Amino acid sequence: MQAMNKKIALLVLLTATIFFISLLPILATSYVNRATGDDISFSVLPRQAWVTTNSLTETVKASFQKLSQVYDSWQGTWFSIFLFTLQPEVFNVKAYLYVTPLIIAFWVVTIMIVMYHILVKLADFDKKSVLIINFLFLLVNMQFIPGVQSALFWYNGIIHYQLPFLMSVWLLYLLIILARKANFWIYLGITLIMVLLGGSNYLSALFAFLLVFMAILFLFLNKQREKAMILTIPLVLQLIGLYISMRAPGNKIRGGEEFGFSLARILVTVWQSLTKSIQQGLLFLAERPLAVICLIFILFIVFYVQINNEKTKRYPYPGIFLLLTYGIYAAMYAPEIYSGSWVSQGVDNIYYQVFLLFILANGIYFSGYLANYYKVKKTEPAIKRFINYPSALIILIILCLVPAGIRYQDIKDTVMFQSFNLIYSGRAAEYKRLMDIQTRILLDEEIKDAIMPGVFEDYSPLMNLMAEPDPNAFYNIALRDYYGKKSVVAIGKNEWFELYGGEFE
Repeated sequence: MQAMNKKIALLVLLTATIFFISLLPILATSYVNRATGDDISFSVLPRQAWVTTNSLTETVKASFQKLSQVYDSWQGTWFSIFLFTLQPEVFNVKAYLYVTPLIIAFWVVTIMIVMYHILVKLADFDKKSVLIINFLFLLVNMQFIPGVQSALFWYNGIIHYQLPFLMSVWLLYLLIILARKANFWIYLGITLIMVLLGGSNYLSALFAFLLVFMAILFLFLNKQREKAMILTIPLVLQLIGLYISMRAPGNKIRGGEEFGFSLARILVTVWQSLTKSIQQGLLFLAERPLAVICLIFILFIVFYVQINNEKTKRYPYPGIFLLLTYGIYAAMYAPEIYSGSWVSQGVDNIYYQVFLLFILANGIYFSGYLANYYKVKKTEPAIKRFINYPSALIILIILCLVPAGIRYQDIKDTVMFQSFNLIYSGRAAEYKRLMDIQTRILLDEEIKDAIMPGVFEDYSPLMNLMAEPDPNAFYNIALRDYYGKKSVVAIGKNEWFELYGGEFE
């Protein structure tokens, strides 16, 4: 055991080092990141208000004005829209570089705090093992996320998908605390999150609804009826907010988000959600062999801690727990299937992250159940003798490294590699140069008809929806209004440098 504990300590250092090194290319790429696409189109009015008045009050008023327009003309997710209008470049043209570091910080803090509470406070895991689980889980979460832009680089996507999902994870944390002790601030936090998620994406709203609904059932079954009754208040308030969102006139114009209630359609949606969730979950794993290896290692650490835990924790009815958690995961697919509409990459991000939580939650629960089973039988399983063997951890690391080495090219799918490649290839520097030139032209008050070098190439993992050759294109019009120009067009960068390059070098 002592030898194993030393190896665990070394693993903490190793996993922490790998995780933080993996963030460096992402953070470096964020330095060249800029507002693009809907970042611009949603924030035209607030930007004009800020430039003309330099008043936060007037800017917020303009945000509500834009919210009203979008509610009537495009979509009803009022919480997301309000935050869309306040993208960082509204206040400072260089402020967008903070988008990625801030969401990474919030992501890391959220997972680590919630995981610490669940594993250390509730399951009596040791802190070193929890750190290993945390860093590896975050690595799998961030580096293999399906929609990179909406998770890490595009403010609009982050606000509509990643932020609400992390808010729902905080909701889970507050609900767990509530089951043990209740106070005004816990209820206030739950209520605030529920209300705001009612105006966000449907998946996060549904995820939060199911978490609170399950919490109410749990409290009733444990004879904490007063807590359960009070918890119905944020549930109702969220439904009101969601109703306001779904009833927006703009949903009909946008299409695909008008929910007509049909029993037959509901039954088909339930069945397809159950089947598609399995198919998509298996596809996530098949496409990410390195992530699977990390998950196997995480589950080994979880099982090692559980089987050696001297304290006995209750893990009753593992079959019911599996069905409930799978039901929550499968339910994430219902909004897309029911609406029958196209969904953005942020939706896949939520599918993926809830799927990872499903795997981890059941790994913890079933290993705890098995550990208790052997304690009751007062027998020591052969697997326990193996995992406590001093070389067991080394053997597992080797077994994980061999397939990882075989699949080494899969590292190209990580956000870390994509970010590094953007920098190493020189495309990040080129993107920054072109965007700096565009900004100088757009900020020049003497230029009324802006002609800019086009940013037409793929600059993944950055989002890139910018001006086109057609002055009447949607984003050209958005840029025109955002910067107060008569017209905005973009031409090929080679042509532009031949015509105008000398003026901006």
